[in-house]
Amino acid sequence: MSLQEAKRTLSRVLASGNNRVVALSGKCGTGKTRLWETVRLESHNGRLASSIYVSLFGIANVEQLGLKLLQKTLSIESGSVYVADDERNLPSTTSGFIHRWSKAISVIPDFARLSVPSALRGQLVVLDDVARKHSSLKLADVLSFIERLSTHHNVRFLIIINSDQLDENSKRLWGVFQQEVLDCEVNLGLTAEEAFEMAIGRGRPTHYHAIRKAVAFFNITNVRLLLRISLVFEQMLGNHPDLPDSVLSKLAPATVLLCAIHFGGIQKGMNFGFFSRFVDLDCNCTVDECEKHNDDDLVFLWKTLLNDAGLGISEEFESIIIDYLVAGSLDKARVSKALDQCIANEKKLHSEVFLHIIRDLVVWHH
Repeated sequence: MSLQEAKRTLSRVLASGNNRVVALSGKCGTGKTRLWETVRLESHNGRLASSIYVSLFGIANVEQLGLKLLQKTLSIESGSVYVADDERNLPSTTSGFIHRWSKAISVIPDFARLSVPSALRGQLVVLDDVARKHSSLKLADVLSFIERLSTHHNVRFLIIINSDQLDENSKRLWGVFQQEVLDCEVNLGLTAEEAFEMAIGRGRPTHYHAIRKAVAFFNITNVRLLLRISLVFEQMLGNHPDLPDSVLSKLAPATVLLCAIHFGGIQKGMNFGFFSRFVDLDCNCTVDECEKHNDDDLVFLWKTLLNDAGLGISEEFESIIIDYLVAGSLDKARVSKALDQCIANEKKLHSEVFLHIIRDLVVWHH
């Protein structure tokens, strides 16, 4: 669903006390964490405002997850530990234990196992980066942890998950979890335009419309990738605000595609090698993926896409982009010279088209 629809739906399902376990799913980099944060900040629901957020990135086992959650329920100042607002909900024995053994909390897994249910009772826990967890932490253990606490200890969960990064076994586990435990799933499916607007925020880049059109053409929805593309575009062309639309219509797709290749936004088939062969560019690039896998259908698909994008004539500008992405250095004088050549080529092309039209008029009407 679209960004605004997902925002409304997520706000509604989290406000309802009937939904114990909710998932916010979608492709990697589409702004799911940012969407949750927006919903939290705009909500007048106290439980959403005081929710406990934990990233699973790097967490190796359920004991570490429990300790991380406990640490989130404690306020730590100047090396002393004390229980925050929810201390009144903890049994007095548990609370006293926390105070006496705070220095040893990180080495006592049994403490986490025994205390987590009481500490989290009635809370909303947000678990993010499920696909980026440590390899030793099994998804089955995480889902079992969620099921046990939500069913028996009145803990609510929001799971933020990259549905496109699950392996086959994880997909099967997630499918069972969806059927048996999950109360509601909100699937965020950004359009390329929505993702681009989210990436740039309130500051529009110099050639906003040209970038937006190219991003939509290649259907790029990864917000982090789009932010990088926008920054590269600004670095390359920010000092040239008056470029003709006819020139931008060629430069923008090339810049967007080459950035997507470099930053890992193209999953299959396209790399600098294929692009360079297609536009007859002199570039020391690796063998392209389509050729390596001998995939004629993929070759045809990419050639068609590049033709439709208006690419196919080698320009110095494409070489500059690749050099900048690979080496990180930018020769601005070289950029200006390449842009002047692009403009000259475009003027020459327009003149040739105009002469062709005049010739046809003379031939056919006289």
